[in-house]
Amino acid sequence: MSQETKSLLILILGCTAAAALFGFGANVLSFRSAYEESGREVLILLARITVYVVLAIILVFKGGWRGLAGALFMVSVATTAEWWLLPAAYSWAALSDPSGYRETLGTVARPPYVMWALFDVLAVGIAAAATQGLRVILMNFGPEAQHHYRED
Repeated sequence: MSQETKSLLILILGCTAAAALFGFGANVLSFRSAYEESGREVLILLARITVYVVLAIILVFKGGWRGLAGALFMVSVATTAEWWLLPAAYSWAALSDPSGYRETLGTVARPPYVMWALFDVLAVGIAAAATQGLRVILMNFGPEAQHHYRED
């Protein structure tokens, strides 16, 4: 295995762990925001998807097509981890007032996984594919490739 491949694999695993951890934290903060009725839930979840997209773009810039596959792996694993840990995120958010959370928000059940992950996978997949497409275009038609097409 080449050093470049090892480096990409380490980056993919690191981005996956970071995305899952950030997603878990975003869920905790969303539950707290809903409990406090502060209305920041959408902003928190928008920040979460933005982090996913940025990590995917980093993977594509590092690994090209393999980075795109890594981005899809990252978002799939991270959303799965968040989905499994959703009750734990609720419990963590409710540590300060468990009965108040139950009274205000009720009990938390996991939604169907497809409903949970579809938007994340689509957003990351589209962003990663668009990034790779632009990368390929710039590599083939960018300033450094122009000298191949000029007539002298």
